[in-house]
Amino acid sequence: MEWDHSLIDRLFFPHDAVAIKHTPLSNQEHPDTLTWPGNTNGEYSVRSGYRFLVDEEDKCLPGSSRPNPLQNTWRTIWSLHIPKKCQMFAWKATCEALPTKLNLHKRRIPVDPTCELCGECNEDAIHALWSCNQLQIVWEKESWLQSIRSTPFVDFADLLTKEVDPINQVGPKAKCYLEEYLNATDQRKPQAQSAPVARWMPPRMLRYKVNYDGAVFKDTNEAGIGIIVRDSSGLVMASLVQKVLFPHSIPSIEAWAAKRSIQFALEIGLPEAEFEGDSQIIVSALKDTHPSLAPFGLLIEDAKGLARKLQRFSFLHVKRQGNGLAHALARKAQFCNSLEVWMEAVPPDLEHLYLSCLNFS
Repeated sequence: MEWDHSLIDRLFFPHDAVAIKHTPLSNQEHPDTLTWPGNTNGEYSVRSGYRFLVDEEDKCLPGSSRPNPLQNTWRTIWSLHIPKKCQMFAWKATCEALPTKLNLHKRRIPVDPTCELCGECNEDAIHALWSCNQLQIVWEKESWLQSIRSTPFVDFADLLTKEVDPINQVGPKAKCYLEEYLNATDQRKPQAQSAPVARWMPPRMLRYKVNYDGAVFKDTNEAGIGIIVRDSSGLVMASLVQKVLFPHSIPSIEAWAAKRSIQFALEIGLPEAEFEGDSQIIVSALKDTHPSLAPFGLLIEDAKGLARKLQRFSFLHVKRQGNGLAHALARKAQFCNSLEVWMEAVPPDLEHLYLSCLNFS
């Protein structure tokens, strides 16, 4: 099923017409469904709702054309490779959300906001964690912090964003700390073990495996689909290259490729097949028994419907290295007119890549 391009061009403004024509049509009717744009799967979550509200609030703040410093701090905290509870604690301290005596007092809880340790200042986050003079015994052991111990900070966020060392000194200092650690523990730098390279593996005896992939050609706003069908001996049953209009997102072209691979399997008369791609998002959506609410959801539901016409099928995920031939076919679509199919063969210029995949023992 395809759009009537001439009709679309007559009814809509050019930019709208292009967007419509680049949207793949479903093979069947589906009821209208509300989806949530804040998540790639189209489903609402509290976290995505919170993120949406924070972004909307930032847009309403004066000077919103400039980056929000607290937003940058938030991103920094959540990008750190530390335990989640440490990230949460740092974020609460930055937002003044810790149950300090001053915060409790502000919430009308009958407590004295004065710090019990020093008895001099109100206990907010920066005082409780940094500036109280009774904490000197804690922080004096950290030599790298002594240069800023006497610096006054407005709040914990101000402290957290303080530059301790110039960026060009971070690397050399990190190396020194590593050498100190290795010397202290009498260990040598461990040899990095290379991860095993993923390779294409054949299906079980008397079965067929259909590998698919999508590729994007940004210069022409087009995309390519590549499909290769092989038996349990690795022999080619058929291969396909197809050029299509880019459907707005990479997951969408991957979903389209998955759907087209099932169509192709039915077209060449396969009774059963294993369908393998390198997009974990798409493979997970194909395996999910619930309808997909993602922008590419209709393609997924079409693919599931087509797969049910086979006697037996399964959906598998493989890393890009194990899907190299399908990827090369998808890239080749850039140079074809629309659709090209090879029965019991691959394009001559990809013969060497196909032969290299036969060494799967």
